[in-house]
Amino acid sequence: DLRRQRIADREGRGDRLAELGGDLRQQLGGEDARVNVVVWLVALLVIVIGSRELLLSGVPHAGELLAWPAGPFVLVREYLGGWWSQGLGGTRPVPTGMGLSAVLGLITFGANGLPRTLLVVGPLFAGALGLWRLARAIAPSRAAAAGLVVYVAVPLAANAVGTGSLSGLLVYGALPWTLHGLA
Repeated sequence: DLRRQRIADREGRGDRLAELGGDLRQQLGGEDARVNVVVWLVALLVIVIGSRELLLSGVPHAGELLAWPAGPFVLVREYLGGWWSQGLGGTRPVPTGMGLSAVLGLITFGANGLPRTLLVVGPLFAGALGLWRLARAIAPSRAAAAGLVVYVAVPLAANAVGTGSLSGLLVYGALPWTLHGLA
């Protein structure tokens, strides 16, 4: 009985993959595909040009975008040690973001500015991709393209960088994915 169930599951997956392949062939051919490619190229160009100063010169030290105390090992030590050195210091729970920042610092092999730059520029790309997926799930292809253009053109991310709001940037990038998950 279990063997028959596994065979049926495999056949169901094969049918679903064939459906997805057909949808992909349909999406890549025709005028909609050309519009999608052009819109994505323009969106990526706008994001790269808009964040060129951040990519070339690094993230400014303002608001929540302050420099990290040192390398990733110091962040790991603070996170695991329970001593929060910010302000006057004290023994209190260290925010989870410090632990995640330490992991990101370790992944980038201890680069000082690269993890902060990824935390600021990454949500711009992630948000655009999330909005595209959200819009494709609920609207035709051209509407998804229009939604992507509007999402990239809205100055919320630029304002968040200007005010030094890392939380604003993270929400900007995560909101389309959250809405897609809820839909």
